[in-house]
Amino acid sequence: MRPGQIAIAHNGNLTNAAHLREELEARGSIFQTTVDSEIILHLMAQPIVNGEANNLVRTMRRIEGAYSLVIMTDNELIGVRDPFGFRPLCIGKIDDAWVLSSESCALDLIHAKFVRDVEPGEIVIINENGLTSMQAFPSTSAARFAFSSTFISLAPTAPFQTGMYTRSASRWAAIGARISHLGRRGRAVPDSGNCPALGYSLETGIPYEMAFVRNHYSGAAFCSRHN
Repeated sequence: MRPGQIAIAHNGNLTNAAHLREELEARGSIFQTTVDSEIILHLMAQPIVNGEANNLVRTMRRIEGAYSLVIMTDNELIGVRDPFGFRPLCIGKIDDAWVLSSESCALDLIHAKFVRDVEPGEIVIINENGLTSMQAFPSTSAARFAFSSTFISLAPTAPFQTGMYTRSASRWAAIGARISHLGRRGRAVPDSGNCPALGYSLETGIPYEMAFVRNHYSGAAFCSRHN
């Protein structure tokens, strides 16, 4: 990644943020905010790490937690996903233009074609030469963040399109009913949480109420494009 201006979009949280912040401040870094994203930027700005030249892979190996990143420079669009795949990130395309998005339903709004998910631990770099990929971490077992995949994600997003989760409303209602047997009480967030929440309500007798009402004419906001 070449020196120059940079912008970063970060979905997730770093579990070692406090430690990294203290280390960076001890080296002279001056923070303007308390967000984890700024820690990542300061790490990327370090020219040397442990006596060796720094690069994006070294930076990614220093941060821990659940995250996906979209980074823009003057001439590149970069996508990064944590080694366990906790946070989603997918790749789309409009003709010759590449798109990175947190959810595939955002691609539909701009008439982009879903290409694939960014793999856990993968870094994708998009520039004038097209898309290149590298694996930043040793092979690990991917994990699923159930709340993000089941309750937050919109129903038409990639996991439902690719069969990762069943599309059947009755199946999701059954899952909600099973959750009730574990003695867990809570409320679901639309849209994909509606069916399990209904099954949970029917099984436990806890009233089902729409505490959140999403605007169905707007889509996901996390979407970047590179021509």
